[in-house]
Amino acid sequence: MIVDKINEYLTGNPTAIEEVLQEASEIQRHIFNRQFMKEGGRGQYLGLSQAGRCPRQSAYQLLGFEHNGKEKDSRSKIVFYMGDVTEMMVYLLAKLAGCEIEKGGLNQERVSFKVGDKEVYGHPDGLYNGHLVEIKSMTSFSFKDFQKGIIEPSYLSQINTYLDALGLEKCIMIALNKDSGVLGEQIITKDPDIVAKAHDTLKLVLESTKEDLPKGWYSPDEKGFYPWNCLYCSYWKTCHEKAEKVLVKGKYKLKEGK
Repeated sequence: MIVDKINEYLTGNPTAIEEVLQEASEIQRHIFNRQFMKEGGRGQYLGLSQAGRCPRQSAYQLLGFEHNGKEKDSRSKIVFYMGDVTEMMVYLLAKLAGCEIEKGGLNQERVSFKVGDKEVYGHPDGLYNGHLVEIKSMTSFSFKDFQKGIIEPSYLSQINTYLDALGLEKCIMIALNKDSGVLGEQIITKDPDIVAKAHDTLKLVLESTKEDLPKGWYSPDEKGFYPWNCLYCSYWKTCHEKAEKVLVKGKYKLKEGK
């Protein structure tokens, strides 16, 4: 739908459009400043991008627990920046290809998802022909699954809450294989079960206290190793007091201690 037109544009005779160049400059300035020149992160915050994340991790963040696990280092800052660059590139290329994505770029809409008597907010990447548009970058391994219609569950949770908040039924998800530069596209239809699970997950976080935290999603395997999700959590030392980082075949893993 969108990717075919982008590829057609890129293999044709691209032309410089001053309006698009100006917008590209403004967006680049914004994301460079946000990722590399501003201090701190979002702090005590809960957003729809966390709808598919371990509720215990989100509760630690919302309640202001101290970071004592994975920190936002130079590598992670670059990864987040490249995600922003991917979104900007696809948004602008779509415009050049004649597929103007509404409410994208620096004009993203703030949407709200009702959770009990509270609201959780998010910022979708844009809208096109009555469809939500979400843009992600991913590794070759994840992209291969994506092409088969296998979507990362956290992405599905985020997308479904956006669809529900906007009163829409379908999303055009565009993915960039950051290893090869190949673009792919899938149509995702709203799933009431995913919406309900996302609602319940966010509700657990909003109702949590420092004395009563949600149960974490992950536990160690038969050898005592936790999944990568725990190693990359900023609060793993609080959540798993006996766990420790160990080097296994040149890679760090999180293992339950004695």
